[in-house]
Amino acid sequence: MDGMEEFEQEGQQAHDDQGNLTPVSRPLFTVEIEKGNERLCFELELVDAHDEHGQFDYRVEEFYIAPTGSGEIDPYEYVKWGMKIICFAVDYRVEEFYIAPTGSGEIDPKVYSSSGKYIDENLYNLLFLKFLEERGIDAQFCENLVRFSTHYEHAQYVALLQKIKSFVSK
Repeated sequence: MDGMEEFEQEGQQAHDDQGNLTPVSRPLFTVEIEKGNERLCFELELVDAHDEHGQFDYRVEEFYIAPTGSGEIDPYEYVKWGMKIICFAVDYRVEEFYIAPTGSGEIDPKVYSSSGKYIDENLYNLLFLKFLEERGIDAQFCENLVRFSTHYEHAQYVALLQKIKSFVSK
């Protein structure tokens, strides 16, 4: 699970039982589904659910298909292996999509990208929402992830404060 730095972002707070605002961690996270020698990867972000206050849902930040394993991918072979798509579930549209090599490197500016407004809403619902929901990525998963991540971040913050106190008192 990556993205713990999202803990302190503005607007990511919830009310406790007494009505006080408390920080809520909404980490970015990755879901990888392997089939044969390929894997379908989704980069997801937690967002407020539209229907209920205090509930969380996710939006797909990007997804791509890549070969399994940790071997290097020949960039000329990548077109048949990978696809990276940025999309936002909040308004049910893909922001943009393009084919590019996976990895931590920068995307070559020569890579063609296109607006996602041309992707059909039914395709989006089938490809993203239903596919991930069938694999357990649903509202309950999101709620559990927020609870876990918030608890983890709080514990890390308390530990940091204790280290600072110890350092200052020397």
